[in-house]
Amino acid sequence: MTVRVAHGPTATAHGVPVGYAHDRAGAETAAVNTVQALTQAGQGRIPMSAVEHAVIARDPGPGLRRSLGIGADRAPGRDVVNLVPAAVSMVEFSSSAARVSVWTVAVSRSSISDGDPASVITAWATHSVSLVWEAGDWKVKELTSQTGPTPEQSVAPGAQSPLSGALESGYYSFYIN
Repeated sequence: MTVRVAHGPTATAHGVPVGYAHDRAGAETAAVNTVQALTQAGQGRIPMSAVEHAVIARDPGPGLRRSLGIGADRAPGRDVVNLVPAAVSMVEFSSSAARVSVWTVAVSRSSISDGDPASVITAWATHSVSLVWEAGDWKVKELTSQTGPTPEQSVAPGAQSPLSGALESGYYSFYIN
């Protein structure tokens, strides 16, 4: 499938967005889409092998390897987790590497056991995504995640908060289902 978006993706490979511009916005978009692809693979909605082949660097770091292991060989279930970016910021950038902070909210709908009513849960997290320019595209080298901050904690973020730096504007998202 061909996609035309200013900074990418330009295509999908087995349900995973690929083909990003060799610029800051391309790296930011690749980071967001990789976090979302890992979430989908973690639910068994796309194969983790497709994510690995499409957007993971040759030698992933330990945090990213843990994330890849979570969704390996997972069968799709009835539960749904959608991860939505709330804010994106560029922490470091060069033509060969980038580090992007992605603040997300996850919305989950599931039942604890069959016959129970479904519950909806939201969870906030910040993902630090390190990318490298490899094989003509942005590939993720490392990923670490931490809980929060929640919107209540972000009103006056401290200097260590991922929200204390400049945030990117003009973010667009679309579903690949």
